[in-house]
Amino acid sequence: MSNLPRLRPEKLQLFQDRYRQLLADGKILSKHELDRQYNLFRKSFGPEALQEFDGEELLNFMHNHGNHDGLVYWLEFKNDEDFQTTNFGGIGGGSALKFRVFRRKETGTWQTAPKRGNAPVETSVEDAVAIARSHRDQLIRGVEVIEDFTREPSDDNYAQLQVQLDEVAPDVSRLGWGHKYFSLLCPDKIDDIHSEKWQRYHMLKLLQEPPQTEGRYACAGRFVAAAEELGIPLNHFTGLLNSVHGGLHAYWRIGTTSGKKGESFWEMMQDQGRIAVGWNDAGDLSWVDGRSETRNKLKDYLTDLGQTSSTT
Repeated sequence: MSNLPRLRPEKLQLFQDRYRQLLADGKILSKHELDRQYNLFRKSFGPEALQEFDGEELLNFMHNHGNHDGLVYWLEFKNDEDFQTTNFGGIGGGSALKFRVFRRKETGTWQTAPKRGNAPVETSVEDAVAIARSHRDQLIRGVEVIEDFTREPSDDNYAQLQVQLDEVAPDVSRLGWGHKYFSLLCPDKIDDIHSEKWQRYHMLKLLQEPPQTEGRYACAGRFVAAAEELGIPLNHFTGLLNSVHGGLHAYWRIGTTSGKKGESFWEMMQDQGRIAVGWNDAGDLSWVDGRSETRNKLKDYLTDLGQTSSTT
């Protein structure tokens, strides 16, 4: 039994209602179709498939975007009746260097970067093959680690998984495409939110403090536990998160403890859906709304109030 935070009742009800709506609207893949696409990806690119190739053939199979039967094309672009990669989390944006090696379309030459963040430079086929071999071997070792991992959704267990993957697959597990590969091979253990920033964003929207451990695998136990609580596939739960929470946005931090008495007002604010300002002299602020003129008026009002308070 997981000791992780449970979904708050209002979130649980919201997710249940939204889930029924998404299923009715056909915006979530059926369990049968989900399993079919997972099985197809494993058959096409699982450890057994990767072991069938070597040399330049392996390089093109793994890292040539022009090969529509290749790994990186499926992870980033493939979207047809056989496999819809967008249903398994996006890794788009940025340059092809996010894969650490790529074939330039204009010249047919292979490109890489000596260090992360550097501009791409041409590399030999032999060196590009060496990178592909390293990636293949790390993907295979990573899958072995995850498959042997006990599926217990706790922060400690997933922190240990993070350490193990960093050790056996450092060049792929720390990248978005590597995380997506592992999530497609082990979809009941690894979520398909491939950005650590997005993972922690959803933690905050769930009113949970994110795990102390950093890395792309540290939050997975939270998502696994929540999906189990709802009784739905992990992929369906991450789809719910995106539907309910929307895109990234900034937060304002409001203190929840009285400076004079040390009394916490967090529980009251949560239960009543309020934001409390600790200035008793501020009076009734119910006139505040989202209009720019109101915000400017509030800013001037609080500035004047603060100056008055500091002189009394």
